[in-house]
Amino acid sequence: MVSDTHLYDILAVGSSATTEEISRAYKKLALKYHPDKNKHDPQSTEHFKEITRAYEVLRDEKARSVYDHYGEAGLDGTVAEAQKRNRNGCAFNPAGPFTANIFTQMFSNLNDMLKSNDMSNFAFGNMATDQFEHHVQSMTDPYKVRHGADIFHTYDVTLEDLYFGKVVKLQLPRISKCKHCQGIGGSNPKSCPSCEGSGRVMLTSSNKFYRSQEVSSCRVCDGTGTVFDINDQCPHCNRGYVREKKLLKANILPGSKGGDKIVLQGQADEGRNTLPGDVIIQLREQPHSSIVRRNNDLYLESPIDLKTALLGGTVNVDNFIQPLKLFVNVHGRTGINDVINEQVKDGEIVGTINSGTPKLVTGLGMPINDVIDGTYYQNPDEVEEFSSAVFDLSHYQRGNLFIKFDVRLPETNSFSIDDLKMLSNILPSETSNEAPDDNVNRAQKPTLHAYLSNLPSYNPPSAPNQKAPQGTKRQRSGAS
Repeated sequence: MVSDTHLYDILAVGSSATTEEISRAYKKLALKYHPDKNKHDPQSTEHFKEITRAYEVLRDEKARSVYDHYGEAGLDGTVAEAQKRNRNGCAFNPAGPFTANIFTQMFSNLNDMLKSNDMSNFAFGNMATDQFEHHVQSMTDPYKVRHGADIFHTYDVTLEDLYFGKVVKLQLPRISKCKHCQGIGGSNPKSCPSCEGSGRVMLTSSNKFYRSQEVSSCRVCDGTGTVFDINDQCPHCNRGYVREKKLLKANILPGSKGGDKIVLQGQADEGRNTLPGDVIIQLREQPHSSIVRRNNDLYLESPIDLKTALLGGTVNVDNFIQPLKLFVNVHGRTGINDVINEQVKDGEIVGTINSGTPKLVTGLGMPINDVIDGTYYQNPDEVEEFSSAVFDLSHYQRGNLFIKFDVRLPETNSFSIDDLKMLSNILPSETSNEAPDDNVNRAQKPTLHAYLSNLPSYNPPSAPNQKAPQGTKRQRSGAS
């Protein structure tokens, strides 16, 4: 009877298997878990190393005999040279989390230092040859349900997506239960002898100077808690589970904002004795080219002609989220509004429009949803069922829209002289046409070229104390 079946279990063979059976089992498993076959998946790569290690031991008659009698502890001296030869190839890592060779070299150098300083009588012992002891202990309660890890995903959205709402479709990688074996992994399952069916083990590494413990997934059963003979394994999966891409749907509520999270409960990776975690989608809002959002209100700029700004009428806002036609109501001038358009009487914008002064349009801002703390929980099976109700904007209160109009003035050449004279008499002016008083301090008067400096062909005169340009002479005042 063998002392330890750990390496046999890794290769899924019995302890009485022949060398040929061990070789066949190794080739089959190595082909399945080779890093190149699994895109260098860390879990598959680690299992491939374990398979290689088990094969290196069991194919060698001497090493196998020592292992059968003494288990892992008896291999320290036997397989050391084999590990050294294969370290630069597809060799394996030691079973424990620490490498004894590193500490052996460190303690050896320490002993050399002590000897060179005539301290060889100090009782350090032969630390250079004190190897680490590795002990694997199964965890209790093998059927206790654990909560799996969550999957996080960032999804870019536009302001239009957040305004109207949207159905999100994501295809994410996910570990799911095999449909052929229903997550069992094969037929005739056996409880893993290493972890006693728990799927987890306590790894203890120690010597007389150091001790370390860590909880790890059982490498024999890949954390499943069960093992199978090689002929009983399901050919469609890896121990009951497969990696696939699953299509997920979620509703972005109207009125959502950047940073909000959509939680799809129970849609993360499945596993044995594991309650699947959640898929958490975080929204990342992309800036709009012309609209600024502040909480539930929207701000934009739009041009408007002088006639509509003064007398009211219809304004088409082309840079809003959707085509928008606004009615400007000249407050208190019903007759003028009726002549332009009957709808202007109840227009959204009331009063004369001044350039640069924002006007309020009530109820055209962002929808206001009832999401608390920016987190919305959804059941993926109910996404399509509730989409029509979720995206009906009539169910939401709304923020406001603020528009800062840029009043475009017409060119004077579009008017006749008589029209310009009429406008000059009609339009109010806040600028005085009176000549400045000569008694006023000249320093307070605007200079002439301050008015003319906007003319492209005008060059302001040089100041009296300014140095004349080179090659010219300044005239002297008075007779020479």
